[in-house]
Amino acid sequence: MKDRLLALLLLLMSLPACAQPADDSELVFGILPFMTTVTLFQRFAPLRDHLARATGRPVFMETAPDLERFDRRTRQRAYDLVLTAPHLVPAALDSGHYELVAKPARPLAAHVMVRNDDPARDLGDLSGRILAHAPADALIPALGRALFADIEPPPRFRSYPSHNGAYAALLEGDADAVIIGSYLVPKAVREDGLRELAHSDAYPGLALLVARDLPAELRARIRPALLDLSASDRGRALLRRIRLPDFVPARREAFEPLRRFNPHRF
Repeated sequence: MKDRLLALLLLLMSLPACAQPADDSELVFGILPFMTTVTLFQRFAPLRDHLARATGRPVFMETAPDLERFDRRTRQRAYDLVLTAPHLVPAALDSGHYELVAKPARPLAAHVMVRNDDPARDLGDLSGRILAHAPADALIPALGRALFADIEPPPRFRSYPSHNGAYAALLEGDADAVIIGSYLVPKAVREDGLRELAHSDAYPGLALLVARDLPAELRARIRPALLDLSASDRGRALLRRIRLPDFVPARREAFEPLRRFNPHRF
């Protein structure tokens, strides 16, 4: 019974605000599985509704159980719109099914953090110690682990199901350090008493793609619907609700250096 209720809840959450019967005009919005499905759908429902208004079509959110399956489904053209991880963008574009539309304005880096009272002063001081991170095929862990390429022996990397789980492991004393994204650093420093040892180079944080086989007139509506959000009070309120900065134009070249961090092969 609980499983049926959860399935019904997820279905209802994926419907647009003014739900319409499913038909050939619906658009499927694939969203990177970086949070629990319920939290993901709650967070991005305002963006879904905005895209539905802009395109004049019902928009339905989908995700996948893990990053590998999301990557596979993207390459197989399972989605009409895709909000995806930056290191998955080159393969998605290689598939020929998508064009790159926009990215959040704020870049993203991996940061290695320890507690303020930890004796570590550089990455070498974490040699052999426990370093927590999200699933290894996510970009932030991959960027963070690469910082230890010359450390021997390296830390004992410990993967958790989510970024929040890895972060909690450090706070609860189950890990000596954690790899987090830039968006979490201010809270980590101000509220949780953490200190940064090092960070990676910064890259685009996410990307929004649109399927190339959609009508040109429809695709032409999506780009300004994203890029003009910060020009209105309503758009700025939407960005705050989905916890993303303004969307800006995206170029393929910005994502190419991240190709090597995609571990999936099909």
